[in-house]
Amino acid sequence: MLSFYFGCVVVAVLAIVGVTAARYWADRRFSRSARARGLFEFFDGKRMRTVDPIEVLTKMEEHKEFRFDVHPSGVGDGDKEAIAITVRAVREAFGIPAFSNTGAPGLSTQECLRLFNSFSLWVAVQKKSIESNAT
Repeated sequence: MLSFYFGCVVVAVLAIVGVTAARYWADRRFSRSARARGLFEFFDGKRMRTVDPIEVLTKMEEHKEFRFDVHPSGVGDGDKEAIAITVRAVREAFGIPAFSNTGAPGLSTQECLRLFNSFSLWVAVQKKSIESNAT
């Protein structure tokens, strides 16, 4: 009788281990990286985050001051107003606060401009890869 219960316990433990291993394998096998999912990754001053690029583009296009055809070139020319407007648009679109102190989330003005440049380049590369795949 004791060996029967021991056998049942062994079978139960093996079943639990098997289910756990199957779940682990399935999670690893079927999870997709942010890159594979087409998400943009960036550092918010504290940790890496991912965002939907279409959502970011939409928020920037809907921003009350920012215009893609005016402000990026103004930033390149050193126009202070264009820099300020672009930084505000980036902070709102990406949902990041201004830098306040080390260790807290938030980006400085320069980091926001770098983020905008990185994002713009990333979008251009994605667009080119889609165009080259279509042909």
